[in-house]
Amino acid sequence: MVIATMKLCEMYEDLAADLPRIEYKHQQLRPKAVKKFRKALRFPVWELSEYTSPRSHNTYILYFYASGRQVAENPEFDIFSVFNGGSKRYFLKWGCSPYKHTDSDSFIMTRRVDAYSIHFFTRYRERKLRDTGLDINEVICRYFTRNKTSFPIELNEDIKKNYKEYGESANHAMRVHDGLCFVRTAVETHFDPDTQKEVADAIGFLFETFVDDDTLTDIQKEATFNEGIRYSQKLFKDLIADMGEK
Repeated sequence: MVIATMKLCEMYEDLAADLPRIEYKHQQLRPKAVKKFRKALRFPVWELSEYTSPRSHNTYILYFYASGRQVAENPEFDIFSVFNGGSKRYFLKWGCSPYKHTDSDSFIMTRRVDAYSIHFFTRYRERKLRDTGLDINEVICRYFTRNKTSFPIELNEDIKKNYKEYGESANHAMRVHDGLCFVRTAVETHFDPDTQKEVADAIGFLFETFVDDDTLTDIQKEATFNEGIRYSQKLFKDLIADMGEK
């Protein structure tokens, strides 16, 4: 079971070990979801199920999503884990992302764990969905189906306007389709005696709060756009450099 004292790489391995059982459950639940979606009168639609792994006792929300009738027979499927860390509840996604620990390194696929606070999804419900009657799990499903990709940007002074409102501990932001996420980041490393360098074992992102574009000031919007352009240019330059080394 995932517990708060685990390292990020340990969390990743424990969650990943449940995937075969989750896939079996996925196949069991799919006919029910398809049957529901065939009868749906309005789209998009979701079908949610809670599952607890008998191996780890981790709890997951498994959900199916159909954006329209044309995909009702083949809905999307995804999962997230529910994690109780002491008095706080978090929602976990995990996978691998390209990451370079220093500017001189090349990109390598690295374990990644994203943790979302309940405060984050409460703000998303209020600021973007504007429907306080939605169950938190339904809110989470809507967020993940609407915001499939994200890219990190550095927080500068203009983006930090009204910073206390977004959580003083955030040190990065993530740009997503629906707005801006304020996050804390962490990296776990080990020292490689062969290369005499630190190597990343896992990266983690704690999503603290969400701000939609309507909430951002014009100065913040411009600063976010400019920082996104700067990040994209740097990423492209780094990727070209990596390709040249191979």
